[in-house]
Amino acid sequence: MKNKIIRIQNFILFALFSCLNPSNNEIDDNKLSDFLVLQDSLRAVENERIESQKLLLSLNIQMIAIDEANFAIGKYEVTQKIWAAIMGENPSEFECDDCPVTNVSWNDVQSFIYSLNLKTGRSFRLPSESEWDFAFRGGKLDRGFRYSGSNQFGEVALKVNDLYGNNTVHNIYPVGLKKPNQLGIYDMTGNVAEWCSDWNIDWDNTLKRHGDYWENQREKIFKWRAGESMSDNINKRENCLGFRLAESR
Repeated sequence: MKNKIIRIQNFILFALFSCLNPSNNEIDDNKLSDFLVLQDSLRAVENERIESQKLLLSLNIQMIAIDEANFAIGKYEVTQKIWAAIMGENPSEFECDDCPVTNVSWNDVQSFIYSLNLKTGRSFRLPSESEWDFAFRGGKLDRGFRYSGSNQFGEVALKVNDLYGNNTVHNIYPVGLKKPNQLGIYDMTGNVAEWCSDWNIDWDNTLKRHGDYWENQREKIFKWRAGESMSDNINKRENCLGFRLAESR
């Protein structure tokens, strides 16, 4: 968007000088009309940029830059509020604005990202498995923690029974309730499993996912320092499966 504005600005300056009749330095009316059209185009592009920034601010999409790996990743998992603002509906079984959106397939996520990028002029995408792992460990600040940001599960993740009671059927809770990891990223341990962009070469039509899953599997999931990698069909939807955004830098 920024480069587009600069190109139009330069072209308008060229057009303005072109409006001068070289023989008498008077303004050529026809060329002036073309210049005004170009000026209106620049104004429209700038207004579009402003509206895109307003939308991003209203959605509170925050990205953590990982400069040494040339990408950024979402500070939080994408919430139901953000999904509904872009897609006009909330597919989650357990509705909670600040909780991660769930019941979204990999294909659903691609549609969301396409719409989000169209409205904001950004280039959001899903993280790759290696990017997700790098962010989970804390990037160059990796200290070998068992969980993302701590050796103590309770510091970085919440047992849903503690929030909703022992009889709860919900597997999610509002994002950002617990301590972030070394990079300031929340819920890389805990909350929902997260879609990644990678295809699993060992299975047909499946993609990688990371993160937490049902509570009774937490010890299994997080035996691995970088999280356990699973695979699911691209059309699969679950009430414990969501995602976070990434963006190349």
